[in-house]
Amino acid sequence: MSYERVLRSPENKHRLLHFQADEFPQYVDITQAYQQILELEITIRNHLISPYDASNDRFKQIIGDKRSVIDQAINAMMTGLNSDAESASFGEFQKAWKAYVTVQDDAIKLA
Repeated sequence: MSYERVLRSPENKHRLLHFQADEFPQYVDITQAYQQILELEITIRNHLISPYDASNDRFKQIIGDKRSVIDQAINAMMTGLNSDAESASFGEFQKAWKAYVTVQDDAIKLA
């Protein structure tokens, strides 16, 4: 049985995900936050190209909900920082995230 086939088996996928969550929770948090950021980007793009005014409130609610989930994931990541270097890098990430949200808000206002 090939290495790739072993990793793709359902029971091994479950074990691998369980191991990652137990042994490397901060990486799981980062992955989940990144996934939410990508989904937020898609939602905002859909909002910007939507021709229907009635959908604006729905999109704004979805955007708010996704940002809330992302903020929770970011806060969870903060608890796993182990060094000053990680804290400094994370501070830079937070600044970039806030700037990104500001750009998103400006784009939404123009839509």
